Amino acid sequence: MKKYLHDPVLNLTASALRVIRWGILAFATLALVMAALVAVTGIVVPGLGLTDPATSLPVEVTTLGIAQTFGLMSAAAVLLYLFSVFLKSLRHLVLSVETGQPLTMVNAGRLRLMGWLSLSIQILVVCMIPFGLLGDDPLLDVDTIVDLVEGTIITGILFILARVFEHGARIQDELEGMV
Repeated sequence: MKKYLHDPVLNLTASALRVIRWGILAFATLALVMAALVAVTGIVVPGLGLTDPATSLPVEVTTLGIAQTFGLMSAAAVLLYLFSVFLKSLRHLVLSVETGQPLTMVNAGRLRLMGWLSLSIQILVVCMIPFGLLGDDPLLDVDTIVDLVEGTIITGILFILARVFEHGARIQDELEGMV
């Protein structure tokens, strides 16, 4: 029993997620190209505001500056790519609601994937902190801590929703088998 809901809000949301995802992929590609240029040419990208954690002075064109710029660009590319995969799964989840049967094993798998992606993003952000790649101060500030707690909560919610969707899909299959 499939119902097609033709909900304009769902269509608009799915379209917006597609546009945002492709924009993020473009930025990820740009960050990867910049990281490659830094690695090959050894030129630090100007305007990033990188500072030496020990002195809080701007980083000069040194091996540390090149490594820090390469690390920042590479980490940014990976973060953006992971987020684009997250948005792709979210878009497919939104589109599946339009069919009238969102409680499927496929959607449970999508939510589980989104949970793992969210966890991966959180771990990458934590790994970036000691290198000062999140800002001028490599130490944790209140905003970073709040962001990490929120990300961890979202990750947990995604894993819980995956289990709920899985359970709902099983119940739905049992009910359809009885009818």
